[in-house]
Amino acid sequence: YFSDGFNIFDMVVNLLSGATIVVQLVTSEASGSGVSGLRAVRVLRVLKMLKSWESLQSFLVVLLRTISELGNFCAVVFLV
Repeated sequence: YFSDGFNIFDMVVNLLSGATIVVQLVTSEASGSGVSGLRAVRVLRVLKMLKSWESLQSFLVVLLRTISELGNFCAVVFLV
């Protein structure tokens, strides 16, 4: 299990998610606290899928290109 880097990454994400839940239960903090922001780390699991899902890789490449081009378009519109 520990020989694969993505398994270790997944374990760290799960531990951080569990730790935020425990901290919120113990301290009775509201869900809008800074501790709950660590739950967003779970989104990083998508990076694990990039290794084997080629269509997702190409989608993200196109998305990043589109975002950069959209920035250029907005700059031109702002100047005009």
